[in-house]
Amino acid sequence: MEFFGVGPLELLMIALVAFLVLGPEKLPKIATKMGNMIVQARKSINETKETVMADLDGDDRAQSKEKPVAMDEPTPADPRPNP
Repeated sequence: MEFFGVGPLELLMIALVAFLVLGPEKLPKIATKMGNMIVQARKSINETKETVMADLDGDDRAQSKEKPVAMDEPTPADPRPNP
């Protein structure tokens, strides 16, 4: 299983280096902060996605209400005149 193109052994090495550099006191605090940042980023992305989708749905509805096309009128794809 790869995570962003990084395999499990690479992740283990990164964790080991982080442990050695940061130490056992700072590592849990930093990991918690990073986790919270990821959660906040995901929430922001989901809220933005929902807003965009709602706006797109609203635009589609507004365009469909602008001018209904009668069934007997020719459409641009059908250049034949009505009899």
